[in-house]
Amino acid sequence: MSKKRPTFAQAAALIVLIFAIVLSGITFFNVDPHMPLFIAIAIAVAYSFYLGYGWEELETNMFGTVASALQPMVIIMIIGMVVDIWIGCGAVPYLIYRGMKMLSPKWLLLCSIIICSLMSISFGSSWTTKGAMGVALMGAGEGLGIPAPMTAGSIPSGAFFGDKQSPLSDTTNFAPAVAGTDLYSHVRSMLWTTIPGLGCR
Repeated sequence: MSKKRPTFAQAAALIVLIFAIVLSGITFFNVDPHMPLFIAIAIAVAYSFYLGYGWEELETNMFGTVASALQPMVIIMIIGMVVDIWIGCGAVPYLIYRGMKMLSPKWLLLCSIIICSLMSISFGSSWTTKGAMGVALMGAGEGLGIPAPMTAGSIPSGAFFGDKQSPLSDTTNFAPAVAGTDLYSHVRSMLWTTIPGLGCR
């Protein structure tokens, strides 16, 4: 059976339909995401059969995608352990104490962005940064009289910037692995959006 390539309109319609099924299932019907995801996958598989692709080929592609996601999944598991260890050993309370001693209220927000950016680049994780340094900076900001919403806004600004630009980041590794490009080309291409986004803060 010959294989057909979907048109752009067909592919876009399929993506919109899948998002609509998942979002409506979670939002309007208040069900767990598993069933809407299963229905969406079934529709995508049925459409692939219509285009002429066999189950063995679909299965091979699915296994290849899962295999490319294993490294980011391991990184995500390590992130959770690192945050728990830092909190359990007293590193976060110590950072709050040192932050209140070293940082001036006038410079806290700017320093929060810079510190969180550097930490995310070093560790490759915005979640680790927010779960450890973010908690410490929130405590230091509270102690220095900085409004909590302003501190809470500066922390993810730096954390997400560093996460997107870090070659150790799970999502930064996952995206080029799935798209079939190399890591550093992906990092360079994101500078066009991450630097303006950081500058707007």
